[in-house]
Amino acid sequence: MNTTTLWTALRNRFGAHKPTRGLVTLQHLGLSDRDLSELRPLLTRVGDELDVSFDLQGHTGDVVLLDVPFAARLSPQLVHAFAEGRPVVLVGSTEAEAERMLDAAQRQQRRLQSLLRQFRDVALVRARSGRFDDEAWTCTEAGQLAGAGDRMRSQFDPQFDSRVDAEQLQAAVLQQGQQDVLQQVMQGLAQPDATTCSASYGPEANILFDFRSRLVFVDLLAQQQLRVHRELPQPAPGARPQAEALVREFDEMLWDMGLAAGPFPLLDQPADWWHSPLQLAADIAIERYTRLPRHLDLARRLAQGPATPSELRRHACVGILELRRFIQAALMVGLVRWAPGPLVAPLPATDRHDHRGDTDHPGAAARARLTLTPGAAAPVL
Repeated sequence: MNTTTLWTALRNRFGAHKPTRGLVTLQHLGLSDRDLSELRPLLTRVGDELDVSFDLQGHTGDVVLLDVPFAARLSPQLVHAFAEGRPVVLVGSTEAEAERMLDAAQRQQRRLQSLLRQFRDVALVRARSGRFDDEAWTCTEAGQLAGAGDRMRSQFDPQFDSRVDAEQLQAAVLQQGQQDVLQQVMQGLAQPDATTCSASYGPEANILFDFRSRLVFVDLLAQQQLRVHRELPQPAPGARPQAEALVREFDEMLWDMGLAAGPFPLLDQPADWWHSPLQLAADIAIERYTRLPRHLDLARRLAQGPATPSELRRHACVGILELRRFIQAALMVGLVRWAPGPLVAPLPATDRHDHRGDTDHPGAAARARLTLTPGAAAPVL
């Protein structure tokens, strides 16, 4: 029996006075009332483990409790302004697809371990704990998790990146069905005589890719899921859009799918993609796909010469998730590629009634070779 266990047993038996726990106030940012209600019992368990008391507040705090999806929508400078130099503990994950595959108990356990790991690293929490030298601070699992965190943090540029962005550099898990749809679409880009591809988000939310005509027929609900919620569809053989479905150009639809696929591994990404240069294709016409100022600014910076995602993030002051979405979409339609190497020309502005020349398009064939292989050890998209 170790010292801590013996002391706990004696205290419970003889009613020894328990010292008052140190108090750590937490300012929450971006968390809903529902998030907070789910978080409170986890914080109680973390406090019991580390012998501190946590007090949730909305206006001030010793530590910032930051919602990850909320932070992903802000510029890094704004996140740093909110933190004001205080320690930051992240809540939630950018891997929404992976989270949905877990049951409630697994999600709670995953969040508990994440909170324990992060609070152990906060010097202020350690200083206010009644048992700083206890095994709660030195358990093997905590050391392994902290080591993983150190490895993630080592990928950042110290003058700009921060721990707040750690999870966003890690690609989310792509579901098999979504992977299959992306692979079919990329193959259809290179082979216009390929069969059609049907995908769906659910009833009255179907998509039909007609590779020969280079047109895509999209139900309005499917369009909303793709462009507003940024979600990828699942395969749905035989599904057909309604008669009043929208008709879109194939490459414009591909751009929107690239934006939705931003959280997943980037197309043909190098091992150190964060520091690998991207090069703009010649005669780019990004306005065909987007007129968002931040996208135009990124394209303008790439037009000045090759730049790494890290450099683009610093100079354009754009969030990592938004940058990933832009890069993924631009890679998929051939507007950029990883340098060095020959550039892939952008897709031409096709005519709705004449697409016979598409089979010889060099960019289509090149990008088709970069598609996913089911079960591959290192997926490229």
